[in-house]
Amino acid sequence: MRIALAALFASTLLAAFPDAACAKDARAQIPVRHAYAPGTRLVRDWCCGRPRFERCSQCWKRWEVTLELGRSRFPQPRGLVGVPANNPNQLDWGGLRYWRPGATRVGLRYRLNERDTLYLRAAVNGYARDRETVTGVVGFTNTPGGPVMVTPSNTATVKLEAASQTYELGWWRTVNACCPWRVEAGAALRVFHWHEPLVATGAMPFPAIGGIPEVRSLGHNLFFGLQPGVHAERILSRRWSVFTKGKAFFGGMVQELEVRDMNLLSPGVHTANQDRFTFAWGAEFELGFKFWLTYRWSFSASYNLLFVDGVVRGFDALDFSQAATGQVQSQFKESNLLLHFLYVGAGYKF
Repeated sequence: MRIALAALFASTLLAAFPDAACAKDARAQIPVRHAYAPGTRLVRDWCCGRPRFERCSQCWKRWEVTLELGRSRFPQPRGLVGVPANNPNQLDWGGLRYWRPGATRVGLRYRLNERDTLYLRAAVNGYARDRETVTGVVGFTNTPGGPVMVTPSNTATVKLEAASQTYELGWWRTVNACCPWRVEAGAALRVFHWHEPLVATGAMPFPAIGGIPEVRSLGHNLFFGLQPGVHAERILSRRWSVFTKGKAFFGGMVQELEVRDMNLLSPGVHTANQDRFTFAWGAEFELGFKFWLTYRWSFSASYNLLFVDGVVRGFDALDFSQAATGQVQSQFKESNLLLHFLYVGAGYKF
């Protein structure tokens, strides 16, 4: 009896949505084998259970907005501070950790027709920071390749931050809509931003220099380029589906380095800034599932993997191999970024 009442309540609740009548009418339609028959509109499998085409205006919506919240995992700092000196007391960036910052992603899709869709997607990949107090030395050379020396031992407070965002403006075209698969191919303009500042301040002055040492650096990377991609969705039932997306992007990277040191290799304040434009590329993979509560409302969960090549990290911008100049120089030492994301979110069609 309780099961019957629960089933009656669920059917009544779903019938309250205007899409229920649309689904009923759609099931009565005869499925067509050829996609996009003239004068018809594509109805998603939630309405039909199978890919069919009919004229129900409630099922076919032009706009869809999505909001997703999640967690990200940034690549951790690593490497010795300065030139490797084979000294057990040499400082190491590996003590700093980025602890899974929060991430937010919003999207907007507009259907031009049965095949073509424009979309805008923006994501705050996260903001992470860490701080630690360490004691040790820094390795340096007077000239590149020269004998390695070390600074006096000092206790330093090191602070490191990282922030990242990404934006996409593009177009999808449906190339297959035959049950149970739906496949889209498209292209987009891609923007990626990585910003990583570092500050290290000593606790006591160096005897030979007479000042408290400090060093600051900033690695600023801004990528913009073209992005082809493929999106495939497998319909499991009237409400459930799994999807995957693969994208590759290539274009230009604007890199800006800012290095400032004080009383480290010589008294006073010194700066060394550089900027350049270079080629860069990357790729993104996404795998997730979607649940359709109604044709308008959907919920999803997904895993994202983002790879970007040719990025300068904040700590890698420091060059301690030219101490004869009396200051820390800046250098373009590129590395790869591998970012992981877990998202849950909701979508609404209107």
